[in-house]
Amino acid sequence: MNIGESQDWNVYYNGRLDDIRMYSRALPSTEIAALAARNYTSVTWTNGTSTDYENSSNWDIGAVPDPYTLVTIGSGINQPTMRANDNVSGLTINTGSTLTLAGYNLGFNDPSIVSEL
Repeated sequence: MNIGESQDWNVYYNGRLDDIRMYSRALPSTEIAALAARNYTSVTWTNGTSTDYENSSNWDIGAVPDPYTLVTIGSGINQPTMRANDNVSGLTINTGSTLTLAGYNLGFNDPSIVSEL
């Protein structure tokens, strides 16, 4: 993969790149528009199939949160457990809910957006 260079021509980008992201899924147009507007995507833990934070079926958008996501942990039987260090933009943990870090770190890209309901 080339960023800032054409594969077919000897043409290079003359400038600066900011905020390059790679996703393992196709983004819906609404999410692309929100990112372009500098709005954070929101995702809610749905207690889907397991306690695995990295399992996309446990999230309402069918994808694991990325570092630019506002995360809400909803209540239910299957509460999330981290399997690796991760970053989010913000975190809300609803009453009666938990997020088990299991020795891993959860960083915040916007630390002003952390709440407990």
